[in-house]
Amino acid sequence: MPLAVVLILLVVGSLLFHVLSPWTFTELASNWGMVDFTVDIT
Repeated sequence: MPLAVVLILLVVGSLLFHVLSPWTFTELASNWGMVDFTVDIT
């Protein structure tokens, strides 16, 4: 039971952080084409 409570709190905290966070995607995170290329060459 304590594990279930911890997991629920973790999910709720993650969702709240995602909604309330002022951060936006950076150049790297929005450039999926370059990420795919990097994965292909490795």
